[in-house]
Amino acid sequence: MTPPFEINDDTIGEAMGYFFVVLSALTFGSFAVPIKSERSKSVDVHPLVFQSYKTMTMFTTSWLSLLVKEFNYTPWG
Repeated sequence: MTPPFEINDDTIGEAMGYFFVVLSALTFGSFAVPIKSERSKSVDVHPLVFQSYKTMTMFTTSWLSLLVKEFNYTPWG
């Protein structure tokens, strides 16, 4: 009996892509939650400062995906 699909590098890459899509959808949808916490309100952080912190954190942690799979640049993005 043959399997319904063959597992190769393309299949694994596609599965990882979908995994990261779901992960990014969950994390992007919840990025603003900490600004509503009592600790953030008590410190009185300016929204632009908080946005800057969040943006820098997202930028630096997005490079962690390079540890999972090597980076291949294509003009398709």
